Amino acid sequence: MHREAERGVGHKLMRSFLLRSKDVAHILDCSPDDVYPLIRRGELPAIRKGRVWRFRLRDVEAYLRRRARRHRWVYHIEHT
Repeated sequence: MHREAERGVGHKLMRSFLLRSKDVAHILDCSPDDVYPLIRRGELPAIRKGRVWRFRLRDVEAYLRRRARRHRWVYHIEHT
């Protein structure tokens, strides 16, 4: 039981780490330059630290979930 609790805490901590735009681009399978329009359009929350942007993993995961739902809905309409 103790190990499971540690794993849960570790997972929460890991999800709060800040990622670089390069890391986010890798997760999204796109160019780092493609990440910045997502910030401007308000689709992907980001934190500005000086001249660089940082992203919380949980925000990137939420963006991916929203994108997946949107694409499933579009797929369903196009294929019915």
